[in-house]
Amino acid sequence: MEILIKPKKLIKYFVFVLILLISTHLISQSMIHFFGYNNRFLLIFDLGWEQSIPSLFVTIEWLLSLLLLIVIATVKKSEVSFLYWLGLVIMFSYLTLDEAISIHERLSNPLRSLLNLSGLLYYAWIIPYSIALLILFLIYLRFIIDLPYKTRILFITGGTIFLTGALGLEIFEGKYIEIFGRNKLYHLFYITLEESLEMIGLGVFIYALVSYIDLECKGTRIGIESSKG
Repeated sequence: MEILIKPKKLIKYFVFVLILLISTHLISQSMIHFFGYNNRFLLIFDLGWEQSIPSLFVTIEWLLSLLLLIVIATVKKSEVSFLYWLGLVIMFSYLTLDEAISIHERLSNPLRSLLNLSGLLYYAWIIPYSIALLILFLIYLRFIIDLPYKTRILFITGGTIFLTGALGLEIFEGKYIEIFGRNKLYHLFYITLEESLEMIGLGVFIYALVSYIDLECKGTRIGIESSKG
């Protein structure tokens, strides 16, 4: 079986889909909040709704990332880096599940009540996830440094973009919701920016994995067509 993907063409398709999703979200939210066009059909374009087209796209991104990590781990099973790639497979399996059933959101209410949190820590799941992220960063620091230059830069770029949306904005979003609630500005600013950054970050990570396979996993039955083709 061969998987043929052109990294350069992949990113072009991704940018097109991303612009389309963000545009339809902004148009639908403007129709709802500024023109009073209250139609449930418009929810399928809402970046913040779990059963929308954008949410389906994000789920596909997680699944594609996981598939590519499995491919790399399989190819690298006889190398020193195998355990790191296997660890990423396990992490992304959990994160893909989290995306599907919102595990982190289910943690917020119990933790908020237990620790009496509010304000910037309104979304209490940020605490355990941030601690886990710091531990994983220390464990994977050597691995990241040893990656090929292009892959390393893309990993760092994608991770920074994703975490800015998933953690950074979530902190300020919690404070905003606590004061003003989920109003039109919340949907047009926080939801748009947060979800867009998460989609972009995942897209950069997918591109990094595809490029890595293109560069480092030649000679296997699973190949990635070169972007030069």
